[in-house]
Amino acid sequence: MTATAASVVSAPAILKANGAPDAVPFASIGTGSRGSYLLRHMAAGVPNGRCLAVCDIYEPNLKQGQGFAGSNPKGYKDYREVLDRKDIEAVVIATPLYLHFPVTRDALLAGKHVFCEKSLVFKPEEVHALRALANQRPK
Repeated sequence: MTATAASVVSAPAILKANGAPDAVPFASIGTGSRGSYLLRHMAAGVPNGRCLAVCDIYEPNLKQGQGFAGSNPKGYKDYREVLDRKDIEAVVIATPLYLHFPVTRDALLAGKHVFCEKSLVFKPEEVHALRALANQRPK
């Protein structure tokens, strides 16, 4: 376990991100139980990220997510408005599972970096479509 942890901490990509001069502006799409959990942990332990927006269709979850983000993010009910923002580089997708594919697809099409937990897709053609999108947009 220690060897694994040491290799993860010393990974070049992690060191590069930890040494980034500016915080990465991101948004959280979905602020229910899992989305709020992720926001709490990112606000407390990811110094090189800044949450600029949160999105949820359910008002109580939206307000809760804004509180957990710790950075006074703007709230949205339509995730497409979040993806239209040019100042947001990355999105965390914590929507219900059946929405993971369409929201991830739209985020990739908008040129965003994407973090989406399992299950990402339900059908083989969906994973192939996401892989093709990611390969078309390597940056």
